[in-house]
Amino acid sequence: MPVLRILALSEDGSDHAHAVVVALSKSMLKIVDPAVQTQKEKLQFDEERGDGRRAMCANLWRSTKEKDEKVIRALMRAIVTHLLIRDDEGRPSGFVFFHYDGDEAFSNREGSDARRHFAEFRCKIAQQIQARGVEGDELTRIMSGLIAIEPFYCIEAWTYQHTDVAKKICARGCGKHLDAFDAWARNRGELDEVTKPWDPAALDGCLRKAHNVELTGPGFPAEVVLNVGKSFYETVDRMTDCPDLLDALQRTYAAPATQAASKHP
Repeated sequence: MPVLRILALSEDGSDHAHAVVVALSKSMLKIVDPAVQTQKEKLQFDEERGDGRRAMCANLWRSTKEKDEKVIRALMRAIVTHLLIRDDEGRPSGFVFFHYDGDEAFSNREGSDARRHFAEFRCKIAQQIQARGVEGDELTRIMSGLIAIEPFYCIEAWTYQHTDVAKKICARGCGKHLDAFDAWARNRGELDEVTKPWDPAALDGCLRKAHNVELTGPGFPAEVVLNVGKSFYETVDRMTDCPDLLDALQRTYAAPATQAASKHP
């Protein structure tokens, strides 16, 4: 059994959405704990399918329509189940990374409807866990494992940060936007303020969403993007605020003897 299991969810309905969120999440976890071991036998990223997956697509999880209740309940069950995973020693080992786009410029993040909807959804998850007799500090600790992966305006504000690769992709295609990527490389914080960078109106549709896997591949400048101090930074900060996640990350590389010593001080 893996030391750490993360249910990676994404509102993006594309075939590569899960792979993109996983790649970005790994880059963040390596900032949170540089020694983390991310091979599958240590850290497993799970993917929701069926009704739970359908609830994530096209923001259906935000719906208040009766016809959508079945798939939303399936998503909520999957999240609660994952948050309550424990290892053989009874230690928390299940977490949920929930990606949704902020759909606003970062400077207007407090006005984000998506953020408000997620806060409401989060309360419903907490109520489900409370119904199992969990209260107080324990509830707070468990809920810290439901971590919003929240880019502003959208996930391309992060993927397009890999400007060296973006320029190569552009050069293979239209070759018209090399200067634009150079400008973003000089002022990386600007990408968090661009509305719909994937839209044809921006970059004439040069990259759109089709190249996000390539853009989150080797060499992705996670530390540089972190230092921008915007949505990527805030997401990493939420990870560091989850004590159970920090403990689980350490267990991915702790020697058995070290683990035994920590259990019997």
